[in-house]
Amino acid sequence: MKKEITALLLILFSVQILSATITIEKQPEGVYNLGNIIDIPLSFNYSKDISGILTVKLICSGSESEFYKNGLAVYNGKERKITASLILDKDIIGNSIGNCYIQAQFGEEKINSKTFIISNKIIILPKINVNSTDPGETILITGEASREDGEKVSGTFEVLLKQKTNKDTILSKKGEVIDGKFSTEISLPSELPSGMYKTEVTATEKDSKGRITNQGLGEAEFFVNQVPRNIELLLDKTDFLPSEEVKIKPIIHDQSGEPIISNITITVKNSEGKEVEKDYIETDKEYSFEIPEKEKPSEWKIEAKGMGLEQKIKINILPKKDFNIEIINDTLIVTNTGNIPFNETIPIKIGNETINLNVSLEFGEAKQFQLTAPDGNYTIEIQKGNETIKQNVVLTGRAISIKELGKIKLLTHPIVWIFLIVLLAVISYIIYKKGYKRVFIGRFKEPKIIHERKKEIKKEAEEPNQFSITETAEMELSLKGTKSKTELICIKIKNFDSIISNLSKVKGTLLRITKIARENKLKIYVNNDYIFLIASPVITKTFKNERTVIEIAEKIKEILDEHNSKYEYIINYGISLHTGEMIARKEGDILKFMALGTFMIKAKKTATLADKTILLTSEFNEKAMHEVRTTKKVIENTNVYEIKKIREKPNSRFISEFLSRLEKKD
Repeated sequence: MKKEITALLLILFSVQILSATITIEKQPEGVYNLGNIIDIPLSFNYSKDISGILTVKLICSGSESEFYKNGLAVYNGKERKITASLILDKDIIGNSIGNCYIQAQFGEEKINSKTFIISNKIIILPKINVNSTDPGETILITGEASREDGEKVSGTFEVLLKQKTNKDTILSKKGEVIDGKFSTEISLPSELPSGMYKTEVTATEKDSKGRITNQGLGEAEFFVNQVPRNIELLLDKTDFLPSEEVKIKPIIHDQSGEPIISNITITVKNSEGKEVEKDYIETDKEYSFEIPEKEKPSEWKIEAKGMGLEQKIKINILPKKDFNIEIINDTLIVTNTGNIPFNETIPIKIGNETINLNVSLEFGEAKQFQLTAPDGNYTIEIQKGNETIKQNVVLTGRAISIKELGKIKLLTHPIVWIFLIVLLAVISYIIYKKGYKRVFIGRFKEPKIIHERKKEIKKEAEEPNQFSITETAEMELSLKGTKSKTELICIKIKNFDSIISNLSKVKGTLLRITKIARENKLKIYVNNDYIFLIASPVITKTFKNERTVIEIAEKIKEILDEHNSKYEYIINYGISLHTGEMIARKEGDILKFMALGTFMIKAKKTATLADKTILLTSEFNEKAMHEVRTTKKVIENTNVYEIKKIREKPNSRFISEFLSRLEKKD
């Protein structure tokens, strides 16, 4: 047993004496880039003399590159040190990149280093001096470039400008990377479309043979703003007739011709420079207005302003030759309804005989002609373009003829002289009587039409107010006061009898209407089934009451529609807006007024034509064109206008949008 132990110890000792050691004294770093040099320090320790071939290899993913091979002799007990250097060059390592290690072999002994990375990557951090900019501006691109091993890059760079959603290159710029830094400026095209853009920056290093060793890509983004460049006003034509609708589409184009959705002010001016239309509208939408039916041939201007831009175009109002013919008994009335003087020959057939009537009429003028023929019934035929007007009339006379009912030459007629002498005698007599201070009491007989109208007014004024509404206006037969243009709202209650018998069911709604009127300084007058809300300048202290009247009428319609949707007793109504002349005077809280001409009559008629809607008379529509857009309608041969849109005031629209933007920022 002792002999066996002794033998084993001798064997172990001999092995220890013969053992050798290969050591990698310094392990490789974690990352290297192409072009680097890796030094591998090796030490050898053997207990006896030994010689052989030392080989050192680079092994990457199974690919081997031998970079060191040399003879080596190690003597007994002496340490031998050798450094094997690896140049990371393509001629040496080929395409070996990624996870690698070094293997050293001497004789049968091998040793491996720890794993490290060989990289060909460059890390780029580009920056742009702006987040957003306008086309045509210059941007500054700066940044740093370093290899993955942390060393600063010395090489070149290239910047490509592209849209974020498009691979196409818009422009490029090259330069040098010095000590890991680069900088360049790019001038953007002035017509560069709005949108998000990116700059692709590529940094490159090359070897002595011009081959790319290390390369990297970095991106930076910025936004190109949409800049308004011009306003385009699209019209299908530039020549228009009276009563024709003008349709216009305003478009704001940006730097690339794309539309910008915004708001602009459209102003239409007639030949005298007077504003006939003004509105604040959204671009890229159709806007329309109507040429007044009585507009003479002229040139109008349309102006568009918005986003710091302005555009003007001209339209032409064309001559319109037209006339209207009426036959009343034996009288022919020809009216010039065109917008130019009318000088035409009109063929008129009376029975079997045709007479060519030469008619000359100024703009808006009408003339009367007397038709005569032997006593009897005749068919009158008048050719008006493609239309034939026929009417049967009874005529008297000696022969078929047409005579103009012109003016009498007064001063050459003897009856005129007799009348003047009598008139002078009457005046002298009156003066004589006044000289003696005697009072003359007499009565002048009024014309029948005036007398009948006064009776109607008196009857209206005396009729009771069956709605039980507190009136704040009173109609007078005659009045001394201020004559002015006055706007009013006329409400026609069409189911009057039903409403009166169930007044308690609708009184609350009627009181809501009158409350709105009082709050806006409108005076209330009731006549049978009509309720008038009068906006007199004597009370409102302004001659511009159109917008107030329109807005109140809209509120009244809302109140009535709300009532009809909730309650059993429906109010069947019609609302009209009218303007005309009125003499008015304020007495306390009461407005005393006298309507002139057919002021009240036309308001009533238009309200009667309205069916649960608001209709404007021609007079009101013409005066309120700057406040409201309307659609023309013909109801029972009467021109009326329905509200299409109440125009917004430019200033109020701007303020509301400004406040809205502030709220979004908060």
